[in-house]
Amino acid sequence: MNILVDHPRPHVRRITLNRPDSMNAFTLDLLAEFTDAVTEANRDRDCRALVVTGAGRGFCAGVDLKTPGFEPFLDDRDPIEGRTEWGEFVTAALMSVRNSSLPVIAAVNGIAVGGGLSLALLADIRVAGASARFADAYIRNGLSGCELGTSFLLPASSATVGRWS
Repeated sequence: MNILVDHPRPHVRRITLNRPDSMNAFTLDLLAEFTDAVTEANRDRDCRALVVTGAGRGFCAGVDLKTPGFEPFLDDRDPIEGRTEWGEFVTAALMSVRNSSLPVIAAVNGIAVGGGLSLALLADIRVAGASARFADAYIRNGLSGCELGTSFLLPASSATVGRWS
């Protein structure tokens, strides 16, 4: 199981990314399970808040660059179209957080890099443990056009730090 779902408190559902050996890096299977878990939480009338966290010593290292699992998007296809659809699939999975009807809390433990940073920024509230580290690694990998909204989310999130209405 790439995703663990539990109920640590009444009315609270926790989704844990469960690939600790890869710092919970995104794969096709993990993202599909994650989207399903968020959708299920939104349908649960008893659920009033959603917590997203990572298993082990990291929140999320972004897309798994060793085994991303995007082969179904590339098989017998134009590679540009396939990679575009892969990007849309990843974006849709993360946008399930943004579009959630529930308040979403990112409980960040360890690293949140690339897509992991984007996932944390998409949450309504971010709680960072002492081990939390954040990095925007897209440009270092030559992926400036595939940054999952971080260039928008980071300034928008930091502009609201310390402000309560």
